[in-house]
Amino acid sequence: MSLLHSSSLSALCLLVACGSGSPMQSDPDAMHPADATILVGSGTVSFLDDPTGTPLNEIGAAFYAHAPHCAQETISGCTYTTCDAAPAPVSAGTLTMHWPSASGDQHLDPGPDGTYTFELTGLELWQAGDELTVSAAGSAVPAFEAKLAFASHFDVITDALPQQLVRGGDLTIGAGEPGLPGDRLDPSVVSFVQGSSVLSCAFPAPSTPASLGYIVPGAALAKLSTSSQATMTWVSTTTATVDAGDYAISVVAMHAGMSPLALDVY
Repeated sequence: MSLLHSSSLSALCLLVACGSGSPMQSDPDAMHPADATILVGSGTVSFLDDPTGTPLNEIGAAFYAHAPHCAQETISGCTYTTCDAAPAPVSAGTLTMHWPSASGDQHLDPGPDGTYTFELTGLELWQAGDELTVSAAGSAVPAFEAKLAFASHFDVITDALPQQLVRGGDLTIGAGEPGLPGDRLDPSVVSFVQGSSVLSCAFPAPSTPASLGYIVPGAALAKLSTSSQATMTWVSTTTATVDAGDYAISVVAMHAGMSPLALDVY
């Protein structure tokens, strides 16, 4: 696995784990109804498909008894997130997954570091709209089940990709139409990863499949540091959420429109 893919997926998973709706983003002084479950744990299960170059499929999952502490700032519609080191992960037991091209149920157990990882190259496991199901047998994290449709396919216009990032200057990028006429169009997220910090800008699903321009505001790019490269990713996304006891679980499907791109920041 490319280190760029690995680090980018890990950062995006952590971003989902402490994103909006996560218990760490809640007001600690907020009042809760007497019968409400206060969610203190978090977890993510992520499916990533990157058909650029040699097709790459990744599944990753991690669960935390206490959600990673993250600070978030909104700038010009984008979100800049910096997270502390993640706590030690806990187990949800064996994950069982299924999708249309699978020969049967697929099983995944946590590795030595407590996280769940799988990768396969050379094949495209998921098509736009495929129903993905995932269930956990339960352990420290109670058993749960979720399903979602896989994210729509799209192609980034590579000629419009930057060669470098200039802090304070708007960045205009473009995405082409999906693979087939009538394909569903999903929202997408452009992210720039630097260490434990992620700048992400979400774009709504386009109203037509025609090539469109997207702008990452310069005010948001100004949050990036010039001390290291930023890894740019652009994925279409679908998300499902489910509660498992006092854990908030996000299941995310991501289709990459481009391979991760390491860029100098000026």
